[in-house]
Amino acid sequence: MAGRPDPSIDIFKVIKELQRDVANLKAASSFFGTGVRPNGVGGLDSDTYAPGVEGFRLQGNGNVELNGDLDVNGSSRVDGPMTVNGDLDVTGSFTLPDNSIDNSWLANLTGWRAISTDSATGWATSTSMATKASTTVTVPTGYDTALVIAWGLVTFQDSAPNRFDCRCVIEGTAGPTLINLADLVNQTTVLQSRSLAVTSGQVLDLSVQVLSAASTGGAAANTAICGGFALFAR
Repeated sequence: MAGRPDPSIDIFKVIKELQRDVANLKAASSFFGTGVRPNGVGGLDSDTYAPGVEGFRLQGNGNVELNGDLDVNGSSRVDGPMTVNGDLDVTGSFTLPDNSIDNSWLANLTGWRAISTDSATGWATSTSMATKASTTVTVPTGYDTALVIAWGLVTFQDSAPNRFDCRCVIEGTAGPTLINLADLVNQTTVLQSRSLAVTSGQVLDLSVQVLSAASTGGAAANTAICGGFALFAR
């Protein structure tokens, strides 16, 4: 009957011929088995390429899209702008030519704070160190290192000669103790400095402490002032 396929044709033979033709076409392609394929716009795509998700694309204009990690075991040269949208970790030396970094980026590598002073008067003393004045400074955003300098000015009065010791304390660590002798009244200045690992927003404590060889009442002239200066770095 016209229009019907000849039932005598061996369908299995046709299938085998088609399979052979497909295999020959694959073998004739230089990309067969390489994991890449022409993308039709003058470049190559990996077989797994999905824009912005997986694989890579090499464009005919020289642009490259890489979705995944890149390990470079050797030299790498970039002749032109490069944008890094994320963190950049450099585990070796990093050399830059002079004037290659925008000064605005360098402007805030360090920061500083003049620490507000605290004062107290009329305090009593004992034979143990006790805080007479204290102040604080807050670490600005983005800094992780601080050099803190604390100073204390102490005036001590007694009706008879009496030894008094004083020191500055930064974040719980005491500086050198200065030993003095008050013959009716004496005044002295103490200093302390520390380098600290810090975090943004951390509050750093500074204080000045005093003791006397013999306990005394609160003489009106007794004065303690505590202040300081902090330098922060990234």
